Amino acid sequence: MKKVLTLIIMIALMFGVKMMVYAGYTVYTDEESFLAALSEKTTVDFDTYPDGIPIPTGYTHTGQFTGFAFSGDEFAELGVEFSSPVDAILSTVSTIDTSPIDLFASPPNSLTPGAPPYVGSQGVHDDNHDSLDIVFTSPVTGAGLIFIDNGSSNPTESITFFDPDGNTIVVLELPGYFIGITSDVPIGSIAIVEDADDADDVSYDNLTFGTAIRLGSIKGIVTDCQTGNPIKGTLIIAIQQPAKVKTFTDEYGTYYIVDLEPGFWWLLGVKRGYKLHIAKVEVKANEVTKHEFCMEPK
Repeated sequence: MKKVLTLIIMIALMFGVKMMVYAGYTVYTDEESFLAALSEKTTVDFDTYPDGIPIPTGYTHTGQFTGFAFSGDEFAELGVEFSSPVDAILSTVSTIDTSPIDLFASPPNSLTPGAPPYVGSQGVHDDNHDSLDIVFTSPVTGAGLIFIDNGSSNPTESITFFDPDGNTIVVLELPGYFIGITSDVPIGSIAIVEDADDADDVSYDNLTFGTAIRLGSIKGIVTDCQTGNPIKGTLIIAIQQPAKVKTFTDEYGTYYIVDLEPGFWWLLGVKRGYKLHIAKVEVKANEVTKHEFCMEPK
């Protein structure tokens, strides 16, 4: 396996290919969980401009274009810009209802590329009019948005997260409502591709981006090496200078230490009548590291 990997890297370098493979990301399909994973965040809801002025609706409830359109840079001062890869009109539509019967329901607004009846800005029917590009002028480590499919779902609708250099972090299929990620590397842009020839309209809402909470935790069970029984009241100390965190095991021998900075921690287990337990444990951002051990009686 090592030889194969070395050969791939040599070929990549020979042809000037950038190989950036990232495993450090977490995918969220629940908006509430995603928001809880960000320490600092900004949300663009397409209802108001950054200065608080209401945004007019570009489409009426009948689907008629009113003449209002976005340039895509209205939210640049917040650190994000929007554009259409197929030169379609960017506008707002008053809908948050995913029912195909009532496409343009009630406010709040959402952003839609393309114009009914499903044509690009040149008036020609296309099958990717609802594709959208999102660029962050300052890289972020968390980004997500609501995806509103006002018709049948399309398996060819995808979302790709890129780093600031254009390297792919992850490619995902769009769900029925929300998609977001937190990443160990900065997110520079997002590309949403809708590639289905259908009578369907797609819009996007509540783009939220910001700084991901990069803390982890350690949990485990402490037992007696001879009997296998859980040891209650074991002092657990996690050390990563200058930080030191202490806790005790419960009646089931279980301990749980939260809000730890990513990296390696020294974990100590102390209990009268038992030998000291020392281990080096790696904590990863937004993950729970399991470390279970037994203690030798003196």
